[in-house]
Amino acid sequence: MYKPIILNEMKKLLFLITVLIFSSVVVNAQNQPDTITVNKVKGGYQYLMDGKVLTLPELESLLNKNTESSELYKSAKETNGFLSVLSYAGGFLVGYPIGQAIGGGEALWELAAVGAGLIVIAIPIANGVTKKMNKAVQIYNSGIQPTSFWDDKELKLQLTGNGVGLAFRF
Repeated sequence: MYKPIILNEMKKLLFLITVLIFSSVVVNAQNQPDTITVNKVKGGYQYLMDGKVLTLPELESLLNKNTESSELYKSAKETNGFLSVLSYAGGFLVGYPIGQAIGGGEALWELAAVGAGLIVIAIPIANGVTKKMNKAVQIYNSGIQPTSFWDDKELKLQLTGNGVGLAFRF
């Protein structure tokens, strides 16, 4: 007479252990979406996804998926164009008089001073471009949500009047 009761209890215990193991495996099986990682490297920043370095066109196509990050990226890109012109002009205006002086000619140091001024102006603009790019990546990453089979479902182990029950809501 005691054997069926013990067998029933063993079945319930085995079922409970199976459900707990299954639940822990499924909870850890979430699909993490791809995020963009920003690494500081010598001379600037590097943008990576899944360990692969992203080119600027690849980064742009990813950031275009989010309106806010896309607008910020486009603003940084436009400012970067102006920055390039400014820094190249500054470099030329500094380098030309130095080349004249090395070549034995009379150097126009006023040009070098103007070039140095352009370079000094370009530094904070470059920092602003970097901040905009990194902020655009941060906005893109914050907009990504982990996806899982269980996102809109609920599995509960409940005590009922008849014993232990499993409730699955979807």
